[in-house]
Amino acid sequence: MSVRVGLTISRWPFPKVDPEQFYECVDRAEALGLDAVWIPDNLKVHMNIEPVVSMAVAAARTRRIKLGTSVMVAPVRNPVLLAREMATLDFFSGGRTVLGLGLGRAGDMREYGVSGGRGERVDELIQVMRKLWSEPAVSFQGKSLTIQGMGLFPRPVQKPGIPIWLGGTTEPALRRAARLGDGWMALYGTPEETRRQVQQVQRYAAEHGRRIPPENISIYLLTCFGKDPDEASKLIRPYLLSERRDAPVSAYCAVGTPQQVVAKLREYVAAGISTFIIRPSCPPEQFMAQVELLGREVAPAV
Repeated sequence: MSVRVGLTISRWPFPKVDPEQFYECVDRAEALGLDAVWIPDNLKVHMNIEPVVSMAVAAARTRRIKLGTSVMVAPVRNPVLLAREMATLDFFSGGRTVLGLGLGRAGDMREYGVSGGRGERVDELIQVMRKLWSEPAVSFQGKSLTIQGMGLFPRPVQKPGIPIWLGGTTEPALRRAARLGDGWMALYGTPEETRRQVQQVQRYAAEHGRRIPPENISIYLLTCFGKDPDEASKLIRPYLLSERRDAPVSAYCAVGTPQQVVAKLREYVAAGISTFIIRPSCPPEQFMAQVELLGREVAPAV
């Protein structure tokens, strides 16, 4: 099983609000040989850039690196428009896209203008997008969406369509990924927790006569380099999505020297992870230096 290390650009991690900083980061990610650039999607998180537009910018500057969402808040997206945006992006990028989807937090949906039925909306969104990517004319009657004779141009380069990876570690999220996902994205688990989740999602997939390809088993992982794990844990703490009270930061983040980060990533590989969606989490003035360490010393070692 090959292991891939990609970079996620979240919460505008750069010292200046200047597009040149994003351009430089994307250029370096490709030059360093990183596998992908991933963009999150959350209006509730301050200073997150819009993912589809950002991936289009990255696609125009690169030729090799893959482009993904980590993850897109699916219930608030119109499936026809999203299918069209992603198909066009896949066309212009030469088939380099991955669509990571999540349900978002139930409490946030009203502020997005969406009420109830998140799971049902996402199930129908996935069905409709896959039809639009592979069929010349699509009609669909669902509970949250009705379309008649809809088609797309251009269609994605990837056949039969763009890979859809589903994020989440709750029981319903694992079951949805097993039933509908081309891949699965873990978050904020220790290696041992992640091992159990990998096994569980594959068991659920087997119940549907499916198996998620091992190369599409991924984790969104926060990292921070420092002289030791204690120093790096202090640097990373302000950037945690939420701090777990039941475990030290070093249990569910990769922190410390490059060698210690490599050792942590190898624990996740042993747990069944093959794709890393890495978010260097540190003060903005250190961000690009940490990207360099990720690309030069960590990715080649794992």
